Amino acid sequence: MRVLFQMSANDSASLIDSPKASMLGLHRALFYSEHESRLETFRPFALPDAGWVAEAVAQLG
Repeated sequence: MRVLFQMSANDSASLIDSPKASMLGLHRALFYSEHESRLETFRPFALPDAGWVAEAVAQLG
């Protein structure tokens, strides 16, 4: 299992035998599972929900 962010085509090919990580844009990553032969593009960061933010503010305040 590997997670790759944007990198050179050579680095990507040496890690997952594909240059696809060199074609990623900002805020995108690849999940690679050699066991399942699966390559999936995903967004690794998301905004926290309002409940989490409210709890964090309460704890900091």
